[in-house]
Amino acid sequence: MNPAVKIVLGTASLAGVTGGGILVKKYITPSDGIRTTLISEQLKTDGYVLLDENGDWNATYNKYKETSFNYPRFSLNSQELKDIKSECAKVLNSPNNNSDYKKARKWCVKPMSVKELIASKKLNLLDVKDTGSENQAEYQSLINEYKKSGKGEKAINGLTLNEDSNNWSLLRAQCKTLSEKDFWNADYDSAIYKVELWCVREAINKS
Repeated sequence: MNPAVKIVLGTASLAGVTGGGILVKKYITPSDGIRTTLISEQLKTDGYVLLDENGDWNATYNKYKETSFNYPRFSLNSQELKDIKSECAKVLNSPNNNSDYKKARKWCVKPMSVKELIASKKLNLLDVKDTGSENQAEYQSLINEYKKSGKGEKAINGLTLNEDSNNWSLLRAQCKTLSEKDFWNADYDSAIYKVELWCVREAINKS
């Protein structure tokens, strides 16, 4: 047997627990033994913290019942907390797919602000204080790139550049606004995407 396959099979034979009794399994496709990423694993890779059985579900449960909050939900027969927890346990153990992943990253994880999630991803948010010139060079580098590719879904709403040398501080102000959005903000997912593009050190000179 190929050594790499042995490693995969050995790893896949294990099982993990997210905490509080929600079992997270390892998933292997039966045809070739190739291990498929679970939604729970992808969420953790992306910086999210899973809500376990005994975690604080209050904010999530209240928002789930709030009909004015427009975000994809699970198809449940009821909106009881136990049913949401049960569905999360099921989805977290499922092979990664876009539809279930999107639901799980809102209803099965600890609510975090954009800034907190960026830190959890091990990314370095540039300075967003209103005064001073810390990280000016980094912001200027990102501005240069923004002028070339900051269009469409990559564009930051409210960021209007001019011809002077103060553009970097305009970007900084927008980065502050984006990074302070809370978990339940309607633009949360978009804010994360744009902060990762234009507001972190790792984005500089990124091909």
